[in-house]
Amino acid sequence: MALISGGFYYHLRALRYSRTLWKPYHRAVETWLTQVVLPVSADTLFVVGVSGGYALPESFLRRFKRVVAIDPDPWAKRIFSRKMSQISKKLSHETGSECELRFVARALRIDELAQLEFSECPEGSSRSAWLFSNLIGQLSLETAPEVKSIVQDWQKNLPEFLSLRSWVSFHDRLSGGLRPNIQDGEVRQKTRPSDTDRGFARAREAEPVSNETLVREFYAGAAGELDDHETENFFRGLMPSAQFHYFVWQLVPGRFHLIEGLSSHPQREAVLLKEAVPQSLS
Repeated sequence: MALISGGFYYHLRALRYSRTLWKPYHRAVETWLTQVVLPVSADTLFVVGVSGGYALPESFLRRFKRVVAIDPDPWAKRIFSRKMSQISKKLSHETGSECELRFVARALRIDELAQLEFSECPEGSSRSAWLFSNLIGQLSLETAPEVKSIVQDWQKNLPEFLSLRSWVSFHDRLSGGLRPNIQDGEVRQKTRPSDTDRGFARAREAEPVSNETLVREFYAGAAGELDDHETENFFRGLMPSAQFHYFVWQLVPGRFHLIEGLSSHPQREAVLLKEAVPQSLS
């Protein structure tokens, strides 16, 4: 069973464009991931939908002692393992340490993700971080019944699974022939209205940025159709910190994807939520 987000033809496309057309997108992803705050204790990274790791910068991956890559694409293991081997050799030469890689070559339901985390991090979820590598925006495209069953499981159970874990996701929001008004390699940050303006009750909701807002912000004055990747509400309620980052990926000439980057970890969110409580309630 394979997910539509990878596959042989995607890797051929990556071979053609990863060092040219995709390079500004990769630069933006690296800029954003450099700013992502994760717990110091997190030494194991679970990458869901790793594919060949084309967009994952070495500077981010080498922060971890162990990388557990999850992808049913049979080509992904061969390509990403080569990349991680090069990173590990550099680390060994520079610091004497290495970055261990484990690869899980199948799609997993949420309970299986939890079991995998327990087997790899028996000390607890404080030692792990989860990265959804441009995967969530592809889930709405899945048509195979067995894959759709897993997608439905994720839609139902992923928010609860992530609520007590550190996580990062970058994913498609909108795509089409219209180019967002973001420069190549640029990372645009957008923040929700402050929680103090909307009250403490709304701070808990962490409402996502709507598609309508994104169209006004990034496609003002443009005429044409855009595809909705149905990710607007996927992480609803998981981000009291309320910072959303956006960059553009030109997948092929004339085809542009608006990518959203989100991240969260429980300790940081607890502090931010506490700060949002009016003094009269604390």
